[in-house]
Amino acid sequence: AGQLLDYLRDRPDDRAALRLMADAQAKLRGEPAARPWLERLLANTPPSIERAELLNRLGRTSDAMAMVETLRQATPNDRRLDIMLSRLLIASGDPGRARKVLRP
Repeated sequence: AGQLLDYLRDRPDDRAALRLMADAQAKLRGEPAARPWLERLLANTPPSIERAELLNRLGRTSDAMAMVETLRQATPNDRRLDIMLSRLLIASGDPGRARKVLRP
């Protein structure tokens, strides 16, 4: 983690390095230690499925669902977005709607 910290001092917006640091902190010290790194990563991630996944990992499920819904409107045939939305719906206790998303 020390070398990664040095790297991030020089390149604070490197998304891959921020994700790696978040994962390392989660492994070494638990999810609460990863949170600041995930927040930094989120601030540097444009609207995308990756951003929705980050929002979900941070416990912001409704924000993640809203992001996926917006992305689905822009690219309605992207099956990855359907699957992501279904996972989020199941996690939030709405498996019926999740089935409808997967079988329109």
